[in-house]
Amino acid sequence: MKNILHRILFLSLFCLGFSISAHAQCDTPEPIPYNMNFESCYTGPTNFVDCWTKMQASGNYPYPTLQGVEQCMVFNGYCIAALPEMSQPLSNLRISFDVKVQNVNNQITISIIDFPDWSDAESMVDIETITLPATGTFYHREVHFDTYQGTGRYILIQHDGTAVSYIDNVVVDEMPDCLNPVGVEASNIGSQT
Repeated sequence: MKNILHRILFLSLFCLGFSISAHAQCDTPEPIPYNMNFESCYTGPTNFVDCWTKMQASGNYPYPTLQGVEQCMVFNGYCIAALPEMSQPLSNLRISFDVKVQNVNNQITISIIDFPDWSDAESMVDIETITLPATGTFYHREVHFDTYQGTGRYILIQHDGTAVSYIDNVVVDEMPDCLNPVGVEASNIGSQT
């Protein structure tokens, strides 16, 4: 019932031309690890993910869609989606996701906010901005929240770009004691080494 009311509110305000914040807040915070692969979501511009918030819309974006054989979230222009409230302090967590871009100028900013509503925008803290390569293939990205000092429990995915980006396989979990290697490079490679 809550999801139906959410869709009716969104469609009513969207048809009137408002940029809105619409959501169906869940009764309890999400346990960790939290996983969303969008496979159980209804697709199309009039649908959204249960317990997520569409804080800023760009036309109908973002919304769940079918990309190839995978369901994912599609973003275009400047738009913001907020994940559900997490059950643990975010400073102990990380988010990982797969992202595919059609235009190299697109950026994804991962932020944190106390409550996913523009009336609380002053509590928004940007954690990391990722400029995305336009290759047409999914890349895995990971953002750690260990430097975050606030009390926010909502993670935002902000998209800013002139073309479509796709997000899939979103996972929020605890940061491991031993972090994954990043930026590994090899140099001075020869036939004897």
